[in-house]
Amino acid sequence: MYTRYLLAVLPLLAGVSALDSMVRIKPKAPSYQNLCLTVPTGNIQAGEKVDLSKCAERSDENSKYQEWKGPTFGIGGLQTISIFDINMNEFCLDRGDHGVADGIVLTIEECPIGYDRIPLKQLWSYDEGNSHISNYLYPETEQDEKGCVSLRNDTQVEDVGPLSIEKKIQFSACKAEDDGIQTWDIVNATTSAR
Repeated sequence: MYTRYLLAVLPLLAGVSALDSMVRIKPKAPSYQNLCLTVPTGNIQAGEKVDLSKCAERSDENSKYQEWKGPTFGIGGLQTISIFDINMNEFCLDRGDHGVADGIVLTIEECPIGYDRIPLKQLWSYDEGNSHISNYLYPETEQDEKGCVSLRNDTQVEDVGPLSIEKKIQFSACKAEDDGIQTWDIVNATTSAR
């Protein structure tokens, strides 16, 4: 009898532990530090674009569109960066199948269950040394090519849902000499006001 109750509660406990480790991802560039990685339409579903919006207050119901699971500091290696819908379905940050070029849009897509089933396009590395969020294209391109989450220069404010797009992001070639458009802060979502 107790086993049945325990089995009913386990999925809820898994969701709670995932939500305890939620983070906000913010650009390090001084003029954009008030922005957070966001699903600005408020539709947490496959195919939705990811961009930057003003960081919502923690008490604002729209802050849930800016709270991500991962990447985890000190873990190293490849990890997913994901967000949950109201039913606790997980959607992963996805670079698509386009290779590396300026203007490639990042979206959220369904996360496969089981680490060995996650496609390379959903596995990210956060380098604490240079603060890049990157993804390797090998073996897709047969080169040791790496792309980074980057700010786009050609952005205008767009009202697309509960949160306006303040700055667009893209997946583009990582730069050795970064001018601030590829550096990111990862902050705990439960302790940061903004």
